[in-house]
Amino acid sequence: MANRPSGNRKYNVGHIWERGQEVIRMEATGSTRDQIAEKTGYCKGSIGNIVNSPLGKLRIEELRNGRDDNAMQFYQELEEMKPEALSCIRDILTHTDEESTASLRLSAAKDILDRTGHVPIKRVQSQNVHTHLDINTINEIKKRAAVVDGD
Repeated sequence: MANRPSGNRKYNVGHIWERGQEVIRMEATGSTRDQIAEKTGYCKGSIGNIVNSPLGKLRIEELRNGRDDNAMQFYQELEEMKPEALSCIRDILTHTDEESTASLRLSAAKDILDRTGHVPIKRVQSQNVHTHLDINTINEIKKRAAVVDGD
């Protein structure tokens, strides 16, 4: 026979409801079931029950639609700002006055390159050669360098 709660057990429905809403919010924003389980302490089965319930599905759809609406509004605002932003970056890149420091121009140029798909190299492989030179070899290298510089 399965363990059943005794008749005198009390539940805090408000707390349970809020935890369920937290699970739904996390699901709607893209958290994995493992992440949700870790944060809430619920097992994946309970999370699945909450998310797949009719109310859970409806609320997730509402949240995702709202998120999509907010994302579209944000994107439209960015599109409206794009000409001004490009003009500002162009001014920074082309003017070499005190206000447009070299580091600011470099940062703007890197930003443009990054956004156009020319990302910087993330990993550079190199081979290093280490050697120990005695004083005679060092002096010989100095003499050869002096001859080259004199030409």
